[in-house]
Amino acid sequence: MPERARDIVELLVAAGGGAGITGFWAWLNGRRPGQAAILGAAAQLQEALNKAAENTVAGLREEVDGLRQEIQRLEGELRQEQQRSLSLESILRKNGYDLSDATQPGAFTAIDPAAGTASVVPPRRRRKP
Repeated sequence: MPERARDIVELLVAAGGGAGITGFWAWLNGRRPGQAAILGAAAQLQEALNKAAENTVAGLREEVDGLRQEIQRLEGELRQEQQRSLSLESILRKNGYDLSDATQPGAFTAIDPAAGTASVVPPRRRRKP
């Protein structure tokens, strides 16, 4: 019988359940004081672990909520930047500006504010050694 009681107690402690621990503790206290002390210590340890896990989970939830808000903010900024870019591309195309040349790697756009013109400087071609 003591082996069976110990198996039941271990199952309850391993599952993290607190229900029925007080009854088992009283029963074991009357039968075997040493097992009752072990069970009491195990129950206290389980409570401490549960509290630590709850605090950790609460902290992680706060961090995740903060990260979600940051993601939403950054997504909003990205949408605004995409809208600005599309608006500028539309204006440039309406004015006859060829974007295919300007978007080549190494190319840059030179703007002459006095003349109100923009020109693309093509990328430098590297000579093969």
